[in-house]
Amino acid sequence: MTRPLLSQKLKSLTLDMRTFDMLKQYAHAARRPMTVTAAGIIADYLARRAEIGDGLPTVKDGQPRTPILHELFADLETRLAATLSGQSEDMATVLSGIDTLKVMVDKLALAFLLHAPEVPKGEQEEVKKRGERRHESWGASVTAEVQMMRSKQREY
Repeated sequence: MTRPLLSQKLKSLTLDMRTFDMLKQYAHAARRPMTVTAAGIIADYLARRAEIGDGLPTVKDGQPRTPILHELFADLETRLAATLSGQSEDMATVLSGIDTLKVMVDKLALAFLLHAPEVPKGEQEEVKKRGERRHESWGASVTAEVQMMRSKQREY
């Protein structure tokens, strides 16, 4: 029976000069052999890759582990679904209010048309000009009030 290996040795590792010099400086600063420093760097790198989720399945304590990136995406998806659901309900309320306003405007127009007398043929041009001037003035007043309401909403 053979003893189980506690660690494996890497027989050869080729580094470019820049990486070799960086490793040498790091090992010197840490006061550790270059091989121990390199092994620690590789282990940290692989642990972080497994943690953020690089698509490779990992096993921790004998159990398959979902990388954290996948967990974060699942959490984000849940929050987005809740947000969209809430906004969908809000949108339904707004659309219902708009439908109500459309019916109210339609009823108002009908009431006006039922009670306003017809304009005689000879006065139609003059009445049309006055109506357009009054409508333009009314539109400017509405625009000013809407802008004032929006500026007050921004103050809060």
